[in-house]
Amino acid sequence: MRIKILEQWKFLKVPIILEDLNTNIKKIKFEQSQLILNFAGAFRSKEEERQFSKDIQGYENITYHGIVKSDAKRKLFHKSHIFVLPTQLLEGQPLSILEAYASGCCVLTTKKPGITDIFKDPINGFFIEENYSLSLRYLLKMILKSKQLINNISRNNLNISKNKYSENSFIKNFSKVLNR
Repeated sequence: MRIKILEQWKFLKVPIILEDLNTNIKKIKFEQSQLILNFAGAFRSKEEERQFSKDIQGYENITYHGIVKSDAKRKLFHKSHIFVLPTQLLEGQPLSILEAYASGCCVLTTKKPGITDIFKDPINGFFIEENYSLSLRYLLKMILKSKQLINNISRNNLNISKNKYSENSFIKNFSKVLNR
């Protein structure tokens, strides 16, 4: 069980998926021995992608995976403890947040319409401010100090995923609507 692994590590390793790759990585590189950063997603341009790849060269704890789908995405979620979605878009309810719940990830995201329908701070994780690098840094430091906090959120998100967003839950709720 992942929670047990957390308790056995000498340093708490926190793999993170950051979907918005327009982050200035230098602003959040702190306590590096405690963080493993996994970036996934697309850039707005090839030049931004090249610059990002250049910026992370030499950091063994930072990996850019590109766009991940299917099994690769599932594996990345399952080895992660924190999912970060610092979106500036109005995109409805991001499926990636529900995928993070199903993997037991603590979620850090911006407060946008649609997201607030499926995400409650501090139940599922924490809201980060839109100009988020300092907010993200603060929250990561807070989480790193409390294994119990991340364990509680992880268990809660797994339960919410199973009870509210699973296929069985959908079928049960849909049947209730049909039987009215």
